[in-house]
Amino acid sequence: MPIRHIDVDVSVGDPRTRRQPRQQAMMGGVARRLTDSEARAMSEALQPTVKSAVEEALSTAGPEVGEEVAKMMTEKFPALKSWDAAWLIDKAKEVAEKAINDKRDVILDYLEDSSDDVEGNLPQILSLIMQAVRLADRDTVNQLLAYVPGFSCCGCCKQREVEEEVYEKVSSEVKAKLEEQLKVSVESAGVPEALASKTKEVVRSMFSCIDVDANVGKKRATRRLTDSEARAVGEAVQPSVKTAVDEALNSIGPKVGEVVTKKMTEKFPALKKLGPVDSLADKAKEVAEQAVNSKRGKIMDFVQDASSDLEGSFPKILTLVMQVVKAASTSAVDELLKMVPGFPDWMSMCCKKPSADSIKEEAFNAVSGEVKAKLEEQLKEPAANSSAELPEALASKAKVAVGRMLRRINVDASVGEPRTRSCPEQQTMGGSP
Repeated sequence: MPIRHIDVDVSVGDPRTRRQPRQQAMMGGVARRLTDSEARAMSEALQPTVKSAVEEALSTAGPEVGEEVAKMMTEKFPALKSWDAAWLIDKAKEVAEKAINDKRDVILDYLEDSSDDVEGNLPQILSLIMQAVRLADRDTVNQLLAYVPGFSCCGCCKQREVEEEVYEKVSSEVKAKLEEQLKVSVESAGVPEALASKTKEVVRSMFSCIDVDANVGKKRATRRLTDSEARAVGEAVQPSVKTAVDEALNSIGPKVGEVVTKKMTEKFPALKKLGPVDSLADKAKEVAEQAVNSKRGKIMDFVQDASSDLEGSFPKILTLVMQVVKAASTSAVDELLKMVPGFPDWMSMCCKKPSADSIKEEAFNAVSGEVKAKLEEQLKEPAANSSAELPEALASKAKVAVGRMLRRINVDASVGEPRTRSCPEQQTMGGSP
């Protein structure tokens, strides 16, 4: 009988059938639990929820960190109360959001790949989000310390206390909300009960093993179209891009003027004494449109570049459009603020100057959100909007690329100069030389 011929020292070689080794799910070494087919099924079911939940976390974490840091720093360092409270919170939010945005691109790369493999990418996404929260926490605390009169290292213990407490609070809230959203999504995914139960356990283990110190590298290059594909898509959709961007630029001035005027008259009712609100709106619109026109030529030059390289030019176009919205909002608010009765007297006072920074942010968020939504609506089907035919596979790939670029707008980025340079506009009679 063969069983009598067992030789414990014999070399048996390798099997003809080789199972593909599965990667570790967690940085700490917890083995993956789902088979390839189970992972694919759950990735398809969960990816929309993962996408929306992560994007929501990235949008809310910065403001939450900023508010908590400003609140706790004011308690630990009472000298900060000499600053306008609203201004201090706005400054804290600004610093925190910038820190979150520094991690945004690499998180979105992992998020995109989660459509094929949630189990393989979610651990890295979670670690990166926690790292972003910690970075935002530290940067914001350090920034507010600069506003503490006479701060010295004797306050370092208080500084660490703030950092630890804020990180623990915000990270716990972010994790709890993400985990709850994914658990609910699993329960409603319409997959077999056994797989749903298994997936919930996998998700729970991922959240319990987040490694905030993990070294998570970049997923892969963000450009996904080949050079030839980029040229083909660019030539096909460039006319649509030109029309959409031109319409967006034309809409910014009126929208900013309307939003800024409404919010400024609510915060500073004395503005209504200067005359009809419509005249204030016209002034805000005029200043906003000047900000738009100062960048219009450069933006349209990048639009021209898009005909040969959509993927290289489109992110720069979107970034510049958002920068224009921000500049227009800032200029319009500053212009109306100067018109507030008594403003020159306030300017001479120390530390207690009126703040309209929150209105700048609110106006930017409102108008930029509307502009982005409109651009996405016009460009989400690049093949349908183009005069040239694109193969179905390339059209699908282009749609994904456009959607990804719309998510990667960084209003603080420096975009450089376009390859195409239009002739500078001539000065009108009486204009500056």
